[in-house]
Amino acid sequence: MNAEERGWRKEKTLVFLTFVAWLVVVGFCDGGYYEFNTFDHQKAYEYLDKVEAAVGTDEFEKVPFEQAFAVALQLGRIDKWYLTPQTFLSHVKRTQVARKRYYQDKPLSDEEVKNDMLAFRIRYEVSETADWMERIGRQFDPVVAKAKTADDAAEAIFVWMSENLEITGKSLGYKLPLRGDVEAVKVLKNKNGTEIDLAIFGVSALRASGVAARIVYAPALRGEVGGKVWLEYLGEDRVWRSWVPSFGC
Repeated sequence: MNAEERGWRKEKTLVFLTFVAWLVVVGFCDGGYYEFNTFDHQKAYEYLDKVEAAVGTDEFEKVPFEQAFAVALQLGRIDKWYLTPQTFLSHVKRTQVARKRYYQDKPLSDEEVKNDMLAFRIRYEVSETADWMERIGRQFDPVVAKAKTADDAAEAIFVWMSENLEITGKSLGYKLPLRGDVEAVKVLKNKNGTEIDLAIFGVSALRASGVAARIVYAPALRGEVGGKVWLEYLGEDRVWRSWVPSFGC
């Protein structure tokens, strides 16, 4: 190996190590996707103590502890990204009310509520739109007012999105962002968004309205960049059904 090849390999290695260091600092330490498995239980308990101290015991006791604790865990880096106690409670209360709207024959379990109904991507909301779940819920309450089942509600929401939102950008494939991300209120205000934006908005609207929902992401094949994003909602018959924003908006 000559000097030029050694220099090139050394430079390539340095670039790779720099990227790994950046990924660790930004992705793992500052609210990245991969931080979901490193929840700090102590911070969650401390935040619940703050809520109880701020709103009083009577108000706090209206919210089931396990639900509140699950949301507190989702806050992640509480010192940097946090909700006010009143907004925190509004997210959990909205979920508690919404979960009773549908699935009457087989109500959602606490585990299903925690995984597919609690406030979506709550850690990334900035203070100006921290109450997004209540705002989105109020927007769609009249939309789903006549819905008798989760399927009725989902259809009403998808029709509203198709008639009121526009999809922007290429829809063939997207990279999931490392952190930060979409604010549902911003999509509502601008009346448009990318495939990822609208998928996240759709899940937010479904959850705030009482329909269990989740994001689905399939990576591209054959070395292509990005992947395909869509959403799934849990039907009244407990079957997950898909909806793709670029097909409907």
